Amino acid sequence: MSTLITICARAGSKGLPGKHMRLFNGKPLIQWTIEQAIECGLGPVVVSSDDGGVIGTAMELGLSVLLRPDDLARDDTPKLDVLRNIMSCYESDILIDLDATNPCRTVEHILEAKWKFDNEKPDVLFSVTSAKKNPHFNQVEIVCGDMPMLVIDNGEYITTRQAAEPVWDMNSSIYIYDTKWLADLKNVHPVCFNSKAFVMPKYSFLDIDSIEDFVAAEALHRRYCIENVGSSAT
Repeated sequence: MSTLITICARAGSKGLPGKHMRLFNGKPLIQWTIEQAIECGLGPVVVSSDDGGVIGTAMELGLSVLLRPDDLARDDTPKLDVLRNIMSCYESDILIDLDATNPCRTVEHILEAKWKFDNEKPDVLFSVTSAKKNPHFNQVEIVCGDMPMLVIDNGEYITTRQAAEPVWDMNSSIYIYDTKWLADLKNVHPVCFNSKAFVMPKYSFLDIDSIEDFVAAEALHRRYCIENVGSSAT
C-alpha cells in the first residue's frame, strides 16, 4: 500500500511567531521533522505551507511543496481540512502526518507507529504520552465565575494520583490515517470508533506554542534525542 508523509507548517503562529524557522539545537525547527520524514523512508514527503522560509528549506532539502491557500492558513482551520487539500493533489492509501511543533521524536518512533498501524489496521492512529494531570484528581474548570470544579466528578473524591484512572495526552507528534477515512467529510476528529493510540516516551509531551515551550522542548530534545540519554518508556 502506498504511503505519503505530510508536514504542515503555516506562517501565522500567534503564540510564537516564526517558530518553524527559529534555530532549535542548531537547525531551523522545521528541519528536524523534515529530516526524520526523509530518513524513515516510508514514502514521498510533502510540505504544506504559506511560510517562505519553510518553503525554501523544504525545497533545499529536495521535498515537494504545496502552497497553502489563505483560507486554510487561519487560526481556526481544522488540520483535517489541510490534509484533505494535500490529498486532492497527491494519491496514497496511507497518510502519515508529522507535526513540526513536536520534534522530540525519533525515526524509530515513526517506524514503530507505522508497524502498529499496519498490524492493527485502525482508521486512525495517533501518538500520546502519559498525562501529567488527571481530570479525575487534579484538573479543574472554573464555573459560575470563580468556582473550581473537577473536570470529571463522579461523586467520589479520588485522594491520590495513583488511584485515578490513567489518562493520556495527544502529544501532536505522529498521526497516521487510512485515506479512505480521511476522504469522508463526516469524519472530523482523529479520535473515532476505530482509532488507536501509540504511546511515546514522557519527554515527547511538548507541542511548541510559546517561548516557554520552545526552551523546554529544546532542552528535552538535546538530552533525549541528540545525546540519547535513557528515559522511562511512558
